[in-house]
Amino acid sequence: MPLLDAYYRKHKGPGLAMLAVSIDQGVSTRKLQEITGKFAFDAARVDDVTMPRRDIPKALPVTRVYDRSGNLVFVSKGDGRSIVDVATLERVVTPLLAHP
Repeated sequence: MPLLDAYYRKHKGPGLAMLAVSIDQGVSTRKLQEITGKFAFDAARVDDVTMPRRDIPKALPVTRVYDRSGNLVFVSKGDGRSIVDVATLERVVTPLLAHP
């Protein structure tokens, strides 16, 4: 998440929204805020967001990128080996920010 935070801080502005979703069972909103409060983007519990159950990851970490129309354009595997890096974010996300 620190990498995502750094990317968000560098590119935040119109066209970029980022949300971390915790799938931890039983985590309170307060505890989640304690953990994620240092990040510039928001975080929510999975029970507090509207998300089809089929989209809830079974393994972490997972990163999903949606375009301005809400189309899924990238998803990392939740296998612990497919880690998103700066190069991936620049290749996948940055071009989406250039088009209003």
